[in-house]
Amino acid sequence: MKTYTKAELSEVLRKHKLWLGDKDGGEKADLRYADLSYANLIYANLIYANLTYANLRDADLRYANLRYANLRDADLRYADLRSAENFYLLPVQDPRGYLFASAMLTPGGWRIIAGCRFFSVEEAREHWGESYAGERWIGDMYLYACDWLEMMTAEKSEAAA
Repeated sequence: MKTYTKAELSEVLRKHKLWLGDKDGGEKADLRYADLSYANLIYANLIYANLTYANLRDADLRYANLRYANLRDADLRYADLRSAENFYLLPVQDPRGYLFASAMLTPGGWRIIAGCRFFSVEEAREHWGESYAGERWIGDMYLYACDWLEMMTAEKSEAAA
């Protein structure tokens, strides 16, 4: 796992901003396997950034733009995600020890992350639907979270229109 100094992380984010603007010297942020625990990423523009397997534990991601960021298998335990853009912590408390369930916007649409699961909303509904092999109340809780996510994203879309 690579640890970044403040200066190194700032440089990655600076180049990423240039890349997003299609400017010379720009480079997409590749923070795979990065140790970003406790990092100050308030208002960070992480659109399309690759954060696969990144350690974001206790990171401050308030108001960060996570649209299309790849957070697959990232450790977001105790990260502050209040008001992060294009990311929701779902209103569920899983009794099996998962610390959070979340949803993020990817190029393919909204994805639900719960434990090792990385589902589209449709896949999540199918997994936790009537044929769910686990306890029914857990499946129902996640189905409710799917409904909640669709309501939240519809409200956001209506507000933007």
